[in-house]
Amino acid sequence: MAARAHTGTIGFLAPTVAGTYFRNVLAGVYRVARQRGLRLLVFQALPQDVVETGVALDQVDGWVAVFATDGAERLARVGAPVVTVTRPVPGLPAVLSDNTGGMRAAVQHLIALGHRRIAFAGSATNSDVPERLAGYRMALEEAGLPFDDRLVFTSSGDHLEGGRFAGRAMLAAGVDYTAIAAATDQNALGIMEVLGAAGYRFPQDLAIVGFDDMPEAQVSSPPLTTVRLRFEELGRVAALQLLTYIADPSLPPAPTHVATALVVRRSCGAPAASTAGGSAPALPDAGGQDERAMDGWRHRLARRLAETIQHPLPLPADTPPEEVWPGVTTLVDALDAALAGAPPPDDAALQRVWEEATAIAAYADACGDALTALERTAQALLDAMPPYRRAPERVAAALAHLRSQLLRVCLGANARQLMDVEGSYEATHAVNVELSNAGAAEIHGLGWLRWTSAAWGCLGLWEGAPGGQMRLAGAYRRPGVLAAAGPVDERGADGGASPLAPSAFPPLDLAPRAAADVVLLIRIRTPRRDWGVLALGTSYGDRLSYLDSSRSWAGMLGARLDDVALMADLAQQRADLQEAYERARALADTVRELGSPVIPLGGGALLVPLIGTIDSARAQQVIEAVLGAVSAQRALHVLLDVTGVPIIDTHVAAVLLQLAQMLRLLGARATLVGVRPEIAQSIVSLGVDLRALNSHASLENALREVRHH
Repeated sequence: MAARAHTGTIGFLAPTVAGTYFRNVLAGVYRVARQRGLRLLVFQALPQDVVETGVALDQVDGWVAVFATDGAERLARVGAPVVTVTRPVPGLPAVLSDNTGGMRAAVQHLIALGHRRIAFAGSATNSDVPERLAGYRMALEEAGLPFDDRLVFTSSGDHLEGGRFAGRAMLAAGVDYTAIAAATDQNALGIMEVLGAAGYRFPQDLAIVGFDDMPEAQVSSPPLTTVRLRFEELGRVAALQLLTYIADPSLPPAPTHVATALVVRRSCGAPAASTAGGSAPALPDAGGQDERAMDGWRHRLARRLAETIQHPLPLPADTPPEEVWPGVTTLVDALDAALAGAPPPDDAALQRVWEEATAIAAYADACGDALTALERTAQALLDAMPPYRRAPERVAAALAHLRSQLLRVCLGANARQLMDVEGSYEATHAVNVELSNAGAAEIHGLGWLRWTSAAWGCLGLWEGAPGGQMRLAGAYRRPGVLAAAGPVDERGADGGASPLAPSAFPPLDLAPRAAADVVLLIRIRTPRRDWGVLALGTSYGDRLSYLDSSRSWAGMLGARLDDVALMADLAQQRADLQEAYERARALADTVRELGSPVIPLGGGALLVPLIGTIDSARAQQVIEAVLGAVSAQRALHVLLDVTGVPIIDTHVAAVLLQLAQMLRLLGARATLVGVRPEIAQSIVSLGVDLRALNSHASLENALREVRHH
């Protein structure tokens, strides 16, 4: 394979970008992309979707495939390097959590609390569960406890309902254990719900631990002891691995494991333990010196704070703490200023510090542990310092102020989250209203994206089957955002745009990277049709609040495309029906204009070719024309050819019988031509007696009979 030209873009593949797990893995990948000046293309699809459609194949230097990895091997063969997250694929590098070690630590904790009968519950479809079950068995074996497969329960999935399923199975089997190790937090919470409803109390009757440390684990009742896995670290490590393989695709693939840590809360009955643990940084002998002047305490405290806020991830010795937590020195400055009686950092700086901390930690206890580390260090410094009359009061006031600032930031984050949710609902409603009233040109033009936070967008529609050529149906840019990008090719729904290869979609030159360093791709598919792909560009600084709503917009877009296509089909059907009606009416008019032509055949015979429908008016016209011709030409034979009459029902048959009787009175014989046996049988079944009529299936036979007479 020829060497690929680098695009400066890395790809992220996941079935969705909504929810804690996927969003945090995405955040870790984005962190690396931002640090390296790369653009991130996020495709809500599976690797096999990229292979089958070819979308974006030439637009990225490599892919991080998360959770759903079907087709990852094929993508690596036809496209750029692929690193998988959570689900390993043979022959590809993978980033996994330390599932075995994490569960082993959780079960060891339960054993240390005196539990000897410990159940396990997990989903058979989760690729992490076998490793977590191995950690469970390892802890039992190390403690000399037997493994009992009757204590292993299967959940129906990793979610809350999967835990409820396992809980019902536990009740049915009978509770013969004192503790439960659940393979995921959601499973643990589902089990707690079912067993709690059955009268079991946690932790009084049963202890329970989970795995993942989802936000729900912190606020459950009681709070859930769990194994913390930092999802953003999975993404960060995967992105770094990907860049390594982009630089050297010949490297042998190998799995990389991300550290986990046990977080003890009340669900297992033990007192809640500090996440980071430990005491204040060790201080050198004061030796009568001012402790603030001693070398090293500021640096040691900064490192301890950085380690605490990103626990359980280690802080390498050569990594400055500011690289993890840029504002950490501001906290150290605040403590130093309180000790010295100097002016403290301003509130805006402290707010930024805690905002950074909550973004890094995503856990309340980590921020609390950081405050605890500050308090312990402050006390150690006060104990080692010569007595300063006001120093303890100043330090206490500074710590209280830091605590209030942290609380304000946490409450503010909750308020912003609520506002984001409300804004997302409002945007979704506005998009729905506008799409509902838009025609094809407005839908394709993407002007409705102005209600969203997208800086730009474009819509690629399949010219034929998915995987063939695409057409750039329309493009959008937010006014004022992309002025430096030059004009956007806003081709509409008229089909005038040149075909676009799927591998070149989306055209990333539509917007500068500074305005949209994240590009989100969503397939537009409905039960009726696979329409194409919607691309949305934004900056991660917008907090990507639209991620949860983007699929709703795509669903609305697909539904409206279906509606427009259906209306166009109906309009075409109406036009076709109108055209057919006009043709039929013209034919009927022609038939009526022809009337009932009577053709003399010689030898006293007349041929009457009947064409079209015979209604009452037409029947009278036929009878008058035939009787007049017989009288005028003294004809003895009249051949009534009904081959061109579409329907011969009782009405038509009665007309023909009436005409035959009238001809007999004039001395002429009527012969019916074109009546096949099955038609004659059908007429007879309607109660019409055809014995008064001579009939032939073909005109040739009828003419032969006339000549013989």
